[in-house]
Amino acid sequence: MIGRSFSFQLLTASLAIAERSLERWDAALANLRQALQIYVNLGDREKIGKSFAELSDALILAGRFQEAAETARRGLNHLGTDISAERARLFASLEQAHALTRAYEPAQEALHEASNIASQLSDQKLEARLLGVRSTINFEFFRLRETA
Repeated sequence: MIGRSFSFQLLTASLAIAERSLERWDAALANLRQALQIYVNLGDREKIGKSFAELSDALILAGRFQEAAETARRGLNHLGTDISAERARLFASLEQAHALTRAYEPAQEALHEASNIASQLSDQKLEARLLGVRSTINFEFFRLRETA
C-alpha cells in the first residue's frame, strides 16, 4: 500500500508540474493537494513540509496570496518547532504572500524566522534563496537601497 501511495504521489506531483507550466492552476493545485494528502496519510513529515511549500508557492504564482499564507501556516503547524529546510521554505512562502498583500510587519517576521532557521542549518542554498526573498520584500515595499 505504501509503495502504491508513493507512486501515485509521484504521478500527481508530476502532473501538477505539467499543469502549472500550462497555467492550468485549478488542476495543478488539485494535484498538489492530492499529493500532500497522501504524505499526510503516510505521516512523512519531511515530504509533508515540502508539499505544503510547493502548494504555497503554486498558490502565490496563481495570485491567491491569502490562500498561500493560510497554506504555509498549516504547513508550519504540521511541522511544529522542528529546525528544517522545509520549515524555512514555508516561512519564505509566508513572507512572499504577506509582501504581495502589502503586510510589511508579518512579512518581516516570517523572513526573520526563515533566516534564523537557515543560519542554524548552515544551508548555503537555503540562505541564497532567502536573499532572493529578502530582495522581493524590499522591492515590494519600495526599499530600493536594500533591494540592491
